[in-house]
Amino acid sequence: MADHKDMYDCPLLNRSLSMGDCYDINAVIERMVKRSILQSLESELGFQVDLSRVEKECPNCFHYNLTG
Repeated sequence: MADHKDMYDCPLLNRSLSMGDCYDINAVIERMVKRSILQSLESELGFQVDLSRVEKECPNCFHYNLTG
């Protein structure tokens, strides 16, 4: 489990993720922002976030409703 209250264990990415990065991913799939907002996170991860997996997995996550 992530120790810091603003960090989440992300089952999609298999790592701790900041609340802000989680929000950004959610905002992209909800079409509130452009995908380009994920560039910094993807650079840190070393790979592109698979939005098809995000659309399938994130709605089942406890933290998904950040954008609502």
